[in-house]
Amino acid sequence: MSLRTTLKSLIRRSPATSLRERATELRGSLSRRTVVAGTVAAAVPLPALAATVAPAAAPSDLARACDAAVAHLAWINNPAHPDDAWPDERLEAELGKAEDVVWRAANEPAASLDDLSAKARLLIADSGQHLGWSKFAGDRATLTLLREVTALAPTRALPPAPMAAPPVERAEYRARLLTAHAEHCARQPISNTAEFGSVEERAGDLVGQRLWATAREVLALPPPATADGLALTALAAAILTEADHTGDDPTSTAAVSLTRAVLAFTGGELPKGFIGFGDEPDHEERDRACYSAAGSLPAWAIAQARAEIAAEDEADA
Repeated sequence: MSLRTTLKSLIRRSPATSLRERATELRGSLSRRTVVAGTVAAAVPLPALAATVAPAAAPSDLARACDAAVAHLAWINNPAHPDDAWPDERLEAELGKAEDVVWRAANEPAASLDDLSAKARLLIADSGQHLGWSKFAGDRATLTLLREVTALAPTRALPPAPMAAPPVERAEYRARLLTAHAEHCARQPISNTAEFGSVEERAGDLVGQRLWATAREVLALPPPATADGLALTALAAAILTEADHTGDDPTSTAAVSLTRAVLAFTGGELPKGFIGFGDEPDHEERDRACYSAAGSLPAWAIAQARAEIAAEDEADA
């Protein structure tokens, strides 16, 4: 079973699986986190810690962070999420956000009962299942203690603070590429019947040139650093090899095969209206559907085509 399959089965098949268990599969072991957290707790004298606990007038930043992490773990484990939305890189990044808050809870003393209750909720969300399954009395007692602490402040309705979404590498390039491809699909029926030398023919050519230039611009970027960036590279490669497959050309066959593999590995999707690489059973059907659609040309292409034709006419005059 692959690492990705293991991770996804942990999330999908057991929504309550703790962050500790999933992170153990992903990173090897969280024993260091456990040791450090235990050391920090042991270093704080109990009387001194108790003396700092007082009713809070408003939820602290620590309490909000803990509740946000609890909500984030629930979101990660939502079985409604499709499996292909969780490549390993993204899963690690999302789990890391919650784990950072667990570290904060381990190192930052509580200043109020609200803080203690929020910490307890986070640890139950993180490790509650692990503690409940344990055969050790200490683990079971720890879970009971955490539940009793949360019961001391059961009515505090704290809305989770939003956790920032991980940035999508080269998102602006992806948006440009998808827009250019959508314009390309829409121009195909018009370009196919446009008169030679007409504004429509010129505008259609400009749309195609923009698409291919954008795809080449993406492929000329430095190597990507994330799965998102790799998926974008494969998308650009797919657009440049659309309807280009032939069994007689090993270069084309290799490009199409590698592009498909990368898209499958990263969970990348082909753009709407993509007619295929040319070897799909329904390729011709999709091709006919594309050219039989109503079609349209973007305003920028029509304006540029008219300007270019006017400039050429003026130069010939």
